[in-house]
Amino acid sequence: MIIVAKTFKGLEQVLYDELLSKGFKNPQILNRAVSFIGNEADLYRANYVLSTALRILKPICEEYAINETQLYHSIHQIPWQRFFSEHKTFRIDVTLTSERFTNSLFLAQKSKDAVVDRFRKEKGKRPNVDTKNPEIIINVHISDCKVKVFLDSSGETLNKRGYRKYSSEAPINEVLARGLIKLSGWTTDTPLLDMMCGSGTIPFEALYEKHHIPAAYFRKSFSFMHWNDFDEKLWKRIIDNENEQIISTTAHLITGLDINHYQIKQNKEVLRQFPKSFQKTIFFDTNDFLEQHYKFNNGIIISNLPYNERIKIDDLKKFYHDVGSRLKFHYSTNKVWLLLIKDASKFVSLKPSVKYPILNGKLECTFNAYDLY
Repeated sequence: MIIVAKTFKGLEQVLYDELLSKGFKNPQILNRAVSFIGNEADLYRANYVLSTALRILKPICEEYAINETQLYHSIHQIPWQRFFSEHKTFRIDVTLTSERFTNSLFLAQKSKDAVVDRFRKEKGKRPNVDTKNPEIIINVHISDCKVKVFLDSSGETLNKRGYRKYSSEAPINEVLARGLIKLSGWTTDTPLLDMMCGSGTIPFEALYEKHHIPAAYFRKSFSFMHWNDFDEKLWKRIIDNENEQIISTTAHLITGLDINHYQIKQNKEVLRQFPKSFQKTIFFDTNDFLEQHYKFNNGIIISNLPYNERIKIDDLKKFYHDVGSRLKFHYSTNKVWLLLIKDASKFVSLKPSVKYPILNGKLECTFNAYDLY
């Protein structure tokens, strides 16, 4: 079957490369997604190991509809009772790129009615809707008149790795952070520094990369576990096989710095959840990057610079300029990669050698490389 892995706009090639490197067959780049050919085991494994995918979708059908009535019939004709029980909760997510259809909430309601009515017809009972924490998620993608229906096998997005037990002020999405690390070309024997690490997402994702830890190592729940055909024995075999690939090492190569002492304390608490053989790989410390020099040479610096929508800065232009100057005069032996909001990247007092456009949520960003001498 064809399986679709969703990702961020700008990370399609990164996900394509990851699929190839992990042995998935026939990947094809789509818009914010990559498809591949696989079976049930591949779908389970993709959820467990893929670090740059947000969701893994199983296609159910593809139809055409020119109005809401035809959409209803397209959804209603699917034998939903074969996929999940009437005792499960579900939600409909509609993705819309069409001039003919304009109201995604109304279309979601029509699609919900079609699923419920099909269950009533076949089982005499209906599943309940849960918009916040459903056991089953149905994706309906409408492009012009083409309707594609998917079962979301992941449930919560795959950036929710399961190791973070608290919410921080402004974390970068884990999938995006991993994508940046891969775009940077970081090799796992090279020292890595995040000079403004915040919630530590970039260092933690580098830890996963270095030790070959499956992306869902700490995660306990996926939507496919609620499908009628869930094979628990197969799932456990996949976990065991992938966990055998984990590499243990005590070398300290990853450093996370931040001005916020409380945030660094929280990051250290999160790190204690990892096996002890991994904990010495990362070093977190409190540091004001613009005032305190941290000795770091011959490595790679990867940081998501703060911006006014995320963390209030009195003078954004001066802040970005000062960051660039600080890097140039104190960290010249390192390769530097910065994720910047697009409109503010011109304020950095350095000339980028490489630029990757990245869509971070709704924010247009650029991931820039700087060669310092």
